[in-house]
Amino acid sequence: MVFVHGGGYSTGSAQDFPGQGEGFVSSGRVVYVSFTYRLGALGYLDFSRYSTPTRPIENNLGLRDQVAALQWVRANIRSFGGNPHNVTVFGESAGGNAIITLMATPATQGLFARAIAQSPPSNAAYTSALTDEWAEHFLSVPGGDGDPIELLATAEVSALTRAALALQVRTPDANPGTFCLAPVIDGIMLPEHPLEAFRGGRAHREPLIIGTYDREGATVSVATVTSSMG
Repeated sequence: MVFVHGGGYSTGSAQDFPGQGEGFVSSGRVVYVSFTYRLGALGYLDFSRYSTPTRPIENNLGLRDQVAALQWVRANIRSFGGNPHNVTVFGESAGGNAIITLMATPATQGLFARAIAQSPPSNAAYTSALTDEWAEHFLSVPGGDGDPIELLATAEVSALTRAALALQVRTPDANPGTFCLAPVIDGIMLPEHPLEAFRGGRAHREPLIIGTYDREGATVSVATVTSSMG
């Protein structure tokens, strides 16, 4: 079983829910895998509009990391006692959305046998109409004129962090219910919105279970109420 952690594509790690993996492994019936993937602006913000032949920029880096992890599992899990043809992928919250997205990603064809999506947001994948705007806003925070790529390459880490936080605060007000850090529908890595792929029968055909946690979003709700109360 391969776990994709949640965290709004901006927080979290492979260390989330350590007891979960221990429980699976102690049963003696499951080989458990979790992994870290690039998060935040460096993993999911789309800067491809600034790509040049000499300085190409790929998008969906977090998604590419997830695909690479599944490819590693396919190539190596037998050495750990696993069956590369009997892999179940599962994730919660943003990780659940990642599972849905992976089922619509051509590069994952044949890399898993079944999937479980726990509390996945339904719409967290966006076209360049939005992602270009978010990239432009992100670059406006560190400041400076000239080449955007040079700005990204030379900006202080603190400035990039500040830009990501500013974008995450701004986006829900401008586009309610929207993750600004999420997979990008680029026509290549992710050819279309996952929901459209499912509706059109173009998503992978592996069995899929979808469920919802009874307290999904509780942490965000508490933080919002606390913030509004000062």
